[in-house]
Amino acid sequence: MYGDIEEDRLAMNISTLWSGGPSNKNNPIAAPHLEKVRKLMLEEKYAEAKVIVENNFLGNQDIYWTHLPMGEFYTVFEHDSSKFSDYHTELVIENSIYRMSYSSNGVNYQREAFASNSDNLIAIRLSSSKAKTLSFVLGMKEGEFLIKQRGLMKRLFK
Repeated sequence: MYGDIEEDRLAMNISTLWSGGPSNKNNPIAAPHLEKVRKLMLEEKYAEAKVIVENNFLGNQDIYWTHLPMGEFYTVFEHDSSKFSDYHTELVIENSIYRMSYSSNGVNYQREAFASNSDNLIAIRLSSSKAKTLSFVLGMKEGEFLIKQRGLMKRLFK
C-alpha cells in the first residue's frame, strides 16, 4: 500500500498472471547432446561438459514471459489536503498493519490496512474524528496487460 493524503493505492499481484500464453519451453537441441555431457561428467571433464551445456541446454530466451501486476485498488479522498498537519505513517511488521494519520481543518483522519496471506484477506479501515467528513471514491485499475487484452486502451486516471 502506498500513496499520500489525497490518494491511497493498494498494488495487487498474483503469481499466476503472466504475459504470453502456453508454450513449449523444452529446448529441442538439448537431447542429442545429453549422452556426450554424461560421458564427460563421468570422465571428470567438467569444463568441456559445461561448454556443451551452456551452448545447448539453456532455455530459449524468446519464450520467457514477464510476471505482471494484477492491478491496483485505489481510494481518492475528497477533502482539502492542502492544509494538513500531524502527518504520520507506520508499518507494524509483527501485525502486518499499515497506518497513516493526519489532521485537516480540525478533523483527525486515520487509515489502516491489514493483510493476511493465510486467510487470503486484505482489510482496510478508514476513519475520521468528525461525522460526515470522510468522503472518498473507490476504484480499480487493471494491470496494463489486462487492459490491452480487453481492448480497453483508454486512460483510466488523470
